[in-house]
Amino acid sequence: MSIDRRTTLRLGAGAALGATLLTTTGAASGSSGPPWETLRRHLKGTLVLPADQAYGQARQTYFSQFDATGPQGIAYCASVQDVRTCLRFAQDHDVPAVPRGGGHSQAGYSTTPGLVIDMSRLRAVDVRADTVAVGAGAQQIDVLAALSPHGLALVGGTCPTVGVAGYLLGGGYGLLTRSEGMACDHLVSAEIVLADGRIVTCSRDHEPDLFWALRGGGGGNFGIVTRLESVPVKISRLVNFTLSWPWERAAGVLAGWQDWVTEGPAELGTVLGIALPDAAPGKVPVVTVTGAWTGSAQALERAIDGLAARVGAPPAVRTVDTLPYQESMMRWYGCADKSVEQCHRIGYTPEALLRRGDFLRLRNRMFSRPLPSSGNEALLTAFDAARRAGHGRSITGVALGGRANDPARTDTAYVHRDTNFALIFADTMADGTPAEDERTAAQTWVTAQFQAVDNYSNGETYQNMPDPALTDWRQAYYGENHRRLTEVRKRYDPGRFFRFPQAISTAGV
Repeated sequence: MSIDRRTTLRLGAGAALGATLLTTTGAASGSSGPPWETLRRHLKGTLVLPADQAYGQARQTYFSQFDATGPQGIAYCASVQDVRTCLRFAQDHDVPAVPRGGGHSQAGYSTTPGLVIDMSRLRAVDVRADTVAVGAGAQQIDVLAALSPHGLALVGGTCPTVGVAGYLLGGGYGLLTRSEGMACDHLVSAEIVLADGRIVTCSRDHEPDLFWALRGGGGGNFGIVTRLESVPVKISRLVNFTLSWPWERAAGVLAGWQDWVTEGPAELGTVLGIALPDAAPGKVPVVTVTGAWTGSAQALERAIDGLAARVGAPPAVRTVDTLPYQESMMRWYGCADKSVEQCHRIGYTPEALLRRGDFLRLRNRMFSRPLPSSGNEALLTAFDAARRAGHGRSITGVALGGRANDPARTDTAYVHRDTNFALIFADTMADGTPAEDERTAAQTWVTAQFQAVDNYSNGETYQNMPDPALTDWRQAYYGENHRRLTEVRKRYDPGRFFRFPQAISTAGV
């Protein structure tokens, strides 16, 4: 890394472009800002600027609460070379830049006042003999549609519009995690554009430290990933289940579910939900356990009986059905009545019907063992406190463990290999720009949930759900792997071009 960035870029395939940009930079040195029209002319894709008609849509992330951030430009990259050109331009003109896949960063790290490098046009899915290569701009729904006809899947989540790159780079859990491991565990290679302009394909045998870091180190830390190659899962169907209990059984369900997932078989993928769609006084919370099972339907019925015994009462609602994998996932996505084209966020395509996410405040912690009864009681007390109309509030439990815990903590950058479940605390409001007192109330409530159980957690937090309120985020996200991650960062981005508030760096080490 002794060759500086400008020299490296001039030696590469973009030398002619580099000369043009440098010449333009000199000519425009007295101008009031970066020469955006020059960038526009040198992109195969599309550059959207604030004066353009498409800007209002182009600036959006999934969450409207970040609309106050106004990017100077949004580049829809149509090739890897476009990504490289954008990085060169941003550095030459001191413009901050961030990659954007699905735009789902809950901390707003998918946008910037500078240049958003949008990956959504790099979404090809290539089914190979033993692997699947996916463009970094593909979303979960796109991968599902491409792989299901082959009886294949990638480990994925339950939101259709999440970008596969950011999802995998932070670890990536979902309904198949206990039976198949984390999404990052299936990665065999990744193509990435580094800050110095080099395009590198890393694997276990080539740039192995970078490959290690990309499997759980989080998106946007080391470069911009443009393609991922993973080993798919062979799957044709899921056995889905929905269970519910009345609110007065919440303590038993909360405790029983934790025991169930800690001791249960790897075939079990399950989500606990305790929710108040409207937290107005007098409203009654909903208590559910849903999930998917990769074994036989008969074995699932026995497993559900075991959960009911732990709860101390049978569920008031108990439904079990077996569906083809794609049909199952479309139901999980909330798209059972929609086509693949419609199952995208409005504006993504002309057919898209899904609306943007609500205002959100979210915190989460991970757990290696079930909470004691005092911890469960404290959590439910905090959940039911400080009722406020117009706020949707929830505790979500996500089952981890199983094959996700087969690797050692340091085998990949994803460190949470002794976690059996995570608890996620969320406060939402339909108004994307609520008043300050409403935002404060949301943050106060999720922090009360967090504090009620923090002493019982393993002290770790899922890095794909970034929490700006964390002061111990380096340890919480990466544990003992943070030091090695900082060394990888120094090798591949020594100038620390890729920056956001919780970017991996040597600060605080």
